[in-house]
Formats: sequence, C-alpha cells, structure tokens
Amino acid sequence: IMVKRVCVVGAGPSGLVSIKSCLENGLQPVCYEMTSNIGGLWNNDERVEKGLCPKAYKRLTTNICKEVSAYTDFPMPKNWPPFFNWKQYLEYFHSYTSHFKLREYIQFNVKVNSITESPSYDETGSWMVHIENLVTGQTSVTEFDAVMVATGSQRKPNYPSYPGMNDVFQGQTIHAGHYESAEDFRGKSVVVVGGGPSGCDLAVDCSTFSENVFLSSRSGFYIIPRVLTGGLPLLMSSLTSRFQMMIQRWMPSWLVGKMFLNMIEERINHTELGVKPKHNVESLLRRITITDELPLLIYSGRVKTRPDIEKFGKNSVTFVDGRTSKADVVVLGTGYRPSYDFLSPRIIPEKLEDVRLYEWIFPFNLKHPSTLSFIGLVLEDTGAANSSADLQSRFVAKVLSGKMKLDSVDQMKRDWNNERQAMLSATGGIFVPRGPLNVYQEQLARKMGVLPSFLRLIFTDPRLAFNFYFGPILPYHYRIVGDNSKPECREYALNAVSNIWNGLKLRRLSTASTSITQLVKYGQFLLAMTNSRSYVVYI
Repeated sequence: IMVKRVCVVGAGPSGLVSIKSCLENGLQPVCYEMTSNIGGLWNNDERVEKGLCPKAYKRLTTNICKEVSAYTDFPMPKNWPPFFNWKQYLEYFHSYTSHFKLREYIQFNVKVNSITESPSYDETGSWMVHIENLVTGQTSVTEFDAVMVATGSQRKPNYPSYPGMNDVFQGQTIHAGHYESAEDFRGKSVVVVGGGPSGCDLAVDCSTFSENVFLSSRSGFYIIPRVLTGGLPLLMSSLTSRFQMMIQRWMPSWLVGKMFLNMIEERINHTELGVKPKHNVESLLRRITITDELPLLIYSGRVKTRPDIEKFGKNSVTFVDGRTSKADVVVLGTGYRPSYDFLSPRIIPEKLEDVRLYEWIFPFNLKHPSTLSFIGLVLEDTGAANSSADLQSRFVAKVLSGKMKLDSVDQMKRDWNNERQAMLSATGGIFVPRGPLNVYQEQLARKMGVLPSFLRLIFTDPRLAFNFYFGPILPYHYRIVGDNSKPECREYALNAVSNIWNGLKLRRLSTASTSITQLVKYGQFLLAMTNSRSYVVYI
C-alpha cells in the first residue's frame, strides 16, 4: 500500500521527528496537538497553567547529556553545558521545529477524540480520525492512509495502593507528574515513594526546603553518577561503546553484572545506604538510577532511605521494617504507563503486558499492521529517547513509502515472543518492559540499512571507524550511511566529546587525544577481565 496522507498524534519530541520523517520520505503529514505549542511534556508553562500531567518541575536538570539527547541530525548548541535544564530542552525543540520548517504541518488546540477503522479498512488499511477544535468546539472526521501515534509512554500516572493511604492519611498526596517545586513543602516532613529517576530526583529536590525527607523503595536500586570515567557523562564514557557491547555478548550475564557492580561499589556502598536491590546481579542494569547528589544527601542525613510502605496513619507512614515516620506530604514517584483512550482496547490493550507490538511500533495482530504505529513507546531504560523515536519514525516512514516491507505476521509474532521470553527470564517471570536502548537502536538501524559497517569504515575512514566502534554510541552515527544520510553528521560524531567540554569553557580535548585515552582505558578493561581472582574493573 502506497501511503500518502499520514496523521501524527502529538507535537512533542516524538511527534516532531515523525513529521520530519514523513516529509523526508515523500509522505504528507498532518499533526494534531491538543495544546497551543510544541514540546509535549516540556511545554511546561502551559502544562502548569492547565494542570496537565506529567510536567517538568521547576529545578529539573536532565540526567542524559546533550550529545546523546540530540536527534540524529541536529546537535544541541556547543555552548550549552553537558547537562541542561527543561527550559533549554524546550528551546532545542523549538529550534528543531524552525530549522526543518515543521510548524506548518501542525494544527494546535486540536484534540483527537477517537481513531477508528475506516469503512474500507479491510481493503486499504485506512483510519478515520475524529478531532475536536478546543477553541471553537467544532468536531470533524478525516480519513488518513496511516496514523502515527506519537504521544509517548508517559501518559497516565501509576498510583500504588497501600492500606490507609486514601481513607486514613490526612496529609497531602501527589504524584510526581503534578510536582512543581520543593518550596511548596518548606518545613514539612515528606515521604517520596519510588527509587526510579523521578523518585530520587524529587527526594533530592525536597531536601532543599523540607524538614525531613524519607525515600521509600520497594525493590531497591543501584546508583550511577551522571559523570563517570574520564570525567565524561555516563553515556559518553568508555563503558557505553559498541566494543563494550560486543564483549558483553560473549560473556555470561552474571559476570557482566558482577564486574559492573564491583566497579560502581568502589564508590558507593549500596547496602549501607539502604538501597541495595533484592534482585540477582544479572538484572543489575534494569535497576539503575542516575544521580550524583543523592548519596551525599543520604550520608549527611538530609535524605533517609526506607523500604516499602506497610500502611498509612493519620499523619504518619509505617514501613515494612516496622519503623514509623511522620508524614505531612507523600510524593508518588511511581512512574507512568501508556494511555491511548482514543483507541479501542481491542487495538491497543490498556495493560502493557497485553500489548503486541513488533519492534514496539507495529500492532502485528491487526490486518494491516503497517498503517498504525506507535512512536516513542520504547523500552524503559536509561538511554537516548530522542534518537530512539527518530529511528522508529524513520522505520515507519520507510515502510509507509514502500521503501521497505515488514516481515510476515508469523515472523513478527516469533520475534515478539522471543523478546518477551527474554524479558521474563531477566526479571524472574515478571513482565517489565525494560532493556538496553542501545541494543534496540542498533537493531532498528541494522534493519533499515543505516548502521555503518565497522570493517568498511576501517578502510574508507579510519578516524570515523574508531569513533564509531570504540567511542560512545551517538545519534549521529545513524545518519552516516543509508537513506537520508547527511555528510555533516560525520563531523557531529567526531566532535561530540570536544563539544561536551566546550559547554564548560574548558580546554578542548582533540578527538585524537581523546581517542587515545579511551583506547588505553579499553586495554585496562581487557586486562581486568583476564584477572581470574578479581572482577573489579579499573577504567
């Protein structure tokens, strides 16, 4: 089916790149955005004004650095610091929209009420999109050849259930998605529930003004600092390269976990901090929280760690270890789940474990899987969400334009079942949609033909070959070969490390010297692996 008109739902980070991917592949996108501007959850001022959830809190700073957070062909400004705040992030999306002239394809203040199969769906795979103009109140229905749902995965807050939380506790309970500023809780005793990125960040933020902060985690977590080896941000370090991925594929998962655990515990004693996970070491990479401030705050007593909650009192919380703490406010950093209320549960079930999506994009149980896709619904992990959405939207656009075909339904089912089984094996039978985003991105890029060949690069561009294989995995690598490749992305990749330092106005490191340093560190890594008496890795 040669698709022409494509409906894109949402003008957030996933929606913007979906519009661009459609245009690159000769498709005609129409994007519906329910607010008055682009940016999704980063369009924070409007979301605060309208009480939308989730949104960014006042002092939010990203935990993924700028070179990894960029789209595949649009780096962030060189003079920005390695980690940036939400206002800068929104500025980046506005720059991206202006540079690629995407705004003319977006209709603002338009809500998608429902998406249903067209009368001719069995033959054409087309969809009827029912919309409402939130300014005029007018409704209309338009038929599209395909729909790209780009509303992301953080749509509906998860609310846990504890005895007494709703009928006994007399304090304030809010979800992290409604949290705005720690100043609202000045002098109060705050219990933050959840050891993920949101929970840990908000515990740190609350400690600035609150009298007491308690961080409750059901399963525990491992703490990874934003800045790691060589003074570089985590995902720019020597631990996250294709060479490293190759090594890990040939090693037992328990050994990989043990080595990584020993390395991070050279700095942080998770047991004494009260956050050591209950899971086995193989699932280490699935229980990671990136934070620099939290360990110091725990050591200084400004944040106190606690296990899971047993029950609530009128103005207190009792934990499963028997300790009871005063609580004026409870902040639920318990995450989100996707919500697609404009689609029938028959098409996309509410529970994520019931969803059947090939490559987390296409619902392969439908008669025409290619004409409905989901962009930004990626595996929960620490990684580059924008480049994942970029690759997903390019994958969809190539399929819709006829440049590539999906696998057979039987093959898509087999792939999904294999992936599901791998998840269950890694989590002891519990369905947790988590996995390494780098592996997922490489898989998509390989299928699209946009993953460079290391062997070919060795003979044609040795400098880039070293950057590609031994350096960090960068978004720009996926624009070097294949459809819609761009020659400037080679320079973006080679200059990524120096651009990290540029934002700090430090002495720039040349790409060559940086590469030599990284090569020495890899040598140290290999030597550490061969030491049968110790698993500590010195990198």
